[in-house]
Amino acid sequence: MGYHYSVLLNETMEVLDIHPDGIYVDLTLGRGGTSSAILERIPDGHLYSFDMDQEAIDESEKRLEKAG
Repeated sequence: MGYHYSVLLNETMEVLDIHPDGIYVDLTLGRGGTSSAILERIPDGHLYSFDMDQEAIDESEKRLEKAG
């Protein structure tokens, strides 16, 4: 997989109005950029992330372990 960065990440986080104890679902996990940003903001919350691409899931696991 090539390098990818989350487009409009800051705008997405603002629109989601993340709460520290919230429950969130990411249906397009990809490389985990958005999920990682959500995890950093929800120390007492839950995040469920999904993707149909097993390679994307495998790659994102490394990134998400660091985020929480």
